[in-house]
Amino acid sequence: MRQRFTAVIPGIIAVVAGAVILAGCTALATVSKATIEAPATLGSIGSHMRAKHDIIEKQDLSAAIGYLAGERYTFRQHTYAGDTNWWTINWAASTIVIKAHAAGEAVPQAVLYRAYRIKTDSYDLVESGYYLDLLRQKLLADYGENSPQLLLDSLNPKRLLLEYLRAGGHIDFSLPLSLDIYELLTLQQNNYQNYGLDVPLLLSFPLRMQANEREAFFRLIQFPLPESQWHDTAAVQQVMLTPWYLVELSRGYRLLSVEQESLLWALDRAVSDLHNETSLCVGRYHGFKLTPRPYLAVELVTPPQCLRSLKNQNWVST
Repeated sequence: MRQRFTAVIPGIIAVVAGAVILAGCTALATVSKATIEAPATLGSIGSHMRAKHDIIEKQDLSAAIGYLAGERYTFRQHTYAGDTNWWTINWAASTIVIKAHAAGEAVPQAVLYRAYRIKTDSYDLVESGYYLDLLRQKLLADYGENSPQLLLDSLNPKRLLLEYLRAGGHIDFSLPLSLDIYELLTLQQNNYQNYGLDVPLLLSFPLRMQANEREAFFRLIQFPLPESQWHDTAAVQQVMLTPWYLVELSRGYRLLSVEQESLLWALDRAVSDLHNETSLCVGRYHGFKLTPRPYLAVELVTPPQCLRSLKNQNWVST
């Protein structure tokens, strides 16, 4: 018995020693990780504090340009609790750059484009449209009316959604409204009954395009009509009511040597993004036919009362 116990002792020692070594390695790895992460965290907080001071408080143009160019305030992983987030700094920097450009000050082209694109992501769809139009003017001046850059701009899902609503379209979030290709193919057979979108009106966006843009888009998707009929509204609408058209809109496409997401997917996301208190309140204020889901409090999505809280949060100036 004594011999058996003696033989076991070296094994126990080996196990204990292994556990100690493993614990030491784990502790060392944790300390090393903390040592590596601490400077990055401190750098991010420092970047955030300087960016807030220079861009939001001082309204400094060179700081805004450097920030949007990705040359300054480059540690952006963290903010310090309870203070201005990075998106607010994005918005402020874009405002400074766009105002400076309008006043005739020199702004790098890439920075100005980035500023416009940040502004097109507003909670207010009408404000998004305003900056999309400014971006369009810049694209026309830089690339011309037959450029792929301009076609890509004309297919921006926020632009398409805004034009749909301005054309009398509606969005009823209390009803099904997914733009999934398989669901749409089934619904098309039933004329989209009990659906939250007027799908034929939404997807007839080429008819709301400029003539040259419509032609460029139809070439892109190989629209199955002779070019002589591309501006024949009745003929185009007939094709748009077919499964072929839905399938084409569900495909990705290439513009500017980059694979673009499908238009159906992009539109589906734009519709979904509109269902929040701010966008619904402001959109309904603009007269758009938007019906929220029942769980949203009426006073938060019904103007004019919903505008008061948004004014207090500086979301709207109306």
